Amino acid sequence: MNLKGSFLALVGISACVSFLTASSRAATVITDIGGSGWTATFSDLALDADPSQPAGQLDVEKAAAFTSSSLGEGLLITFTQTSASAKPVIDFTDESVTNVTGTTWTGFDFVLLNTGNSSASFESTSDSPFAAPSGIFTTVNVTSVDGNPTVEYGGGSQANLATALYGIGADGDLLIDADPLGIGTTFTFKEVPVNDATPVPLPAALWQGLGGLIALAIIAAVKKNKSPAA
Repeated sequence: MNLKGSFLALVGISACVSFLTASSRAATVITDIGGSGWTATFSDLALDADPSQPAGQLDVEKAAAFTSSSLGEGLLITFTQTSASAKPVIDFTDESVTNVTGTTWTGFDFVLLNTGNSSASFESTSDSPFAAPSGIFTTVNVTSVDGNPTVEYGGGSQANLATALYGIGADGDLLIDADPLGIGTTFTFKEVPVNDATPVPLPAALWQGLGGLIALAIIAAVKKNKSPAA
């Protein structure tokens, strides 16, 4: 099975398991993630550092499943500089985003919220940001919304239970100039679906823990497919 097929199969399996398993997830804190000099704090998603990352750069893989409760606020990762020699670039090498909100999305945004004197920004190059995910969205725009650096995807839709794959194959990375000004520098990476519709109401217990289980399964699939054959 190819990588995309593995992703989709795992999403389906994880969704079934999650309907039967209810659990809550506290905030996860990864100190000095990937030896980068940054601490990452997040909930309801999976984030993993790539051990083969180049010098001066933190490479991460990410997976998230959005439930109805995360439609408005989105999902957040807060990066806090904890070393004077923190790596200046954070590279999201690949990501999967699964829609389990009960409604169809018309777009998807990556946003940087700068706090703690940070001025982090997205790189706009031939390799960044991610290309629009095949079969989901067709357009990508690097811009600023209310003073916040933003990457907007649109020109299509993501149906409920569908998974968008970013950065797979030759589809680019999402590069962030992290602007490590000193210990305590902080910024937040936010991603949020674009949708004006009202989600289909479902019992809360069915969705509890769904995002975390799907995300962990997808991260495991990425690692397995990236491992050299024995």
